[in-house]
Amino acid sequence: IIPYLLMRDAERLFLMQRTRAGGDARLHELYSLGIGGHLNPQDGGVMSGLRREFREEMLADWEPEPHLLGLLKDDDVLVGQVHVGVVFEADAAGRELHVRETHKLAGRFVTPAACAPVYESMETWSQFLYDHVTGRQVGPVEFG
Repeated sequence: IIPYLLMRDAERLFLMQRTRAGGDARLHELYSLGIGGHLNPQDGGVMSGLRREFREEMLADWEPEPHLLGLLKDDDVLVGQVHVGVVFEADAAGRELHVRETHKLAGRFVTPAACAPVYESMETWSQFLYDHVTGRQVGPVEFG
């Protein structure tokens, strides 16, 4: 189970790119709209895991107020075959947000139109999420 958080700042989306320093080679150099990672046994639940992942991956002097979007599963890729995402979104409301581990990730808020040129280089979960938030046809994945 992967808590997966889409961060917005009004209409802008927090877009990240993974470097080769990340742990999972299958995700190297791919773009992501989701902040998150595996639940740990000591997390005590999805929301606690989501908050821990946010604190581990992001630098912010505030805590997000996540709202559930739905579940995400993609059996067409190896990573997706062994993971299910619990997808949330939250709004930064003009507050600053930065990547903590800059050797593993780069990220910033961009317009949805600025994401379009890197769409094919996004993780599939991020493609599904982008399709959802921009109103593109999503295919077999539904949120709600």
